[in-house]
Amino acid sequence: MSFNDQLYISVYIHFRYIKTKMASKLARLYLSLLQIGVFFAFTFFIMEFLKQMKINFLNKNQAFFFVSVSIFICFRNWLIYNGKRHKILMAKKIELRKHYSILSLILFQILTHLVSFVFYKVI
Repeated sequence: MSFNDQLYISVYIHFRYIKTKMASKLARLYLSLLQIGVFFAFTFFIMEFLKQMKINFLNKNQAFFFVSVSIFICFRNWLIYNGKRHKILMAKKIELRKHYSILSLILFQILTHLVSFVFYKVI
């Protein structure tokens, strides 16, 4: 089971008791936002690195690239965690699942977006 699967299961199990019908949507949203934040942090880091190497990769103004990749990430997570994959993940043994507390899940999200914001300000 990948790290993304573990995060998805943790968020789903946490919200399953609070919002039964919205749990899978909230888990997919959480995972999509986290992956988009990681993508932004990585891209901003590469942009600054290549700018110091005097190679033009992307400008700050080319937002279409970021928007299209963000939509692709959301669509990909919708395809992966909707239906069969969700049932397979929930059917696995409970011992194989690693649960994260809600505080650590929130901190993952905040730190990811904070790092991407810092890399953006560096550019």
